Amino acid sequence: MHSSNRRSARSLLLAVFAGLPLAACAASEPPPAVAPPPAAPATGAPVAPAAPAAQAASAPNVAEEANAPEPKKPNLNHRHPLVALFLASVDSLDMTAQQKAAIDGVKADLLMHAEVPKEPRRTLEADVLAAVNAGKFDQPKIDADMRAMASAVAATQPAMQDDLNHLHRALNPEQRKKLVEIIRGKAKEMHAHGMAMHEHGHAHAAHDAKSGEHEHQDPLAKLGEELSLTPEQSTKIRAKVEALVNAQQAAMKNKMAAAQKQMEAVATAFITEKFDAKKLGIGTQAPELVKTVVTERVQFVQAVLPELTPEQRSKFAAHIQAHNAEID
Repeated sequence: MHSSNRRSARSLLLAVFAGLPLAACAASEPPPAVAPPPAAPATGAPVAPAAPAAQAASAPNVAEEANAPEPKKPNLNHRHPLVALFLASVDSLDMTAQQKAAIDGVKADLLMHAEVPKEPRRTLEADVLAAVNAGKFDQPKIDADMRAMASAVAATQPAMQDDLNHLHRALNPEQRKKLVEIIRGKAKEMHAHGMAMHEHGHAHAAHDAKSGEHEHQDPLAKLGEELSLTPEQSTKIRAKVEALVNAQQAAMKNKMAAAQKQMEAVATAFITEKFDAKKLGIGTQAPELVKTVVTERVQFVQAVLPELTPEQRSKFAAHIQAHNAEID
């Protein structure tokens, strides 16, 4: 049992560190550069053609745009797993050029509408970092931040549901059937992979407990090195994280079962002509999913924080900010 809990705790830590600190909070972005308007020509002076001027203004940026890295796509698995499956599967279809152009537009809209709005994420991040530096959480403020995030996600649902309806209309019956087959296959593979990882993790946990090896894979051990945790601090923090895992596992299983049931209902409806994402309630669970993920990450920070010295708290805050910059 100890090995199982230990591996489960490690899995939670990996998930937390993959999205640390809280909800993939965005860093502040500079406003886009805006070219000044052209000066009005003197009376009677000839006006230069607009097209060449625009081309000349944009010419110096062509090389930069060509070499610019592709922007990161948001990870939708934690809040819109069903939408993520549609996006990951639709490109496998054989489509006409006209269909592909339409589908590409729908995909862009889905990614935009399914993204968590930045402002409530930034507010939550700032309040959590302030709590870490102060060594004390203002729980009412954090709770209000999480409610604001959930409300912001809920506000995006109608547009996202419209996008899925557009996707449905852009495909013919055979393509819809094929897409559902692909989605079901991917979902089955993901489930099997998750079970295999779980069993593999138990084997490693047992081995670690006996030999002490593979500790380099433990993110908590890495955090301990970075914050210079004492053995006593590490032991206390690990025990708290294991308690969190035990409290969260049952609820997670129930939510996964509900999500699988909804996915099958949506897949069945998508094949028909009467598919309606709004009536099916696609995305309505997203606010609660976001709130759950954020709550678990806040709880992790709250588990670690009381065991830290003021100097370690500053390092912990810096660590959180560094991960924000990496994953944003």
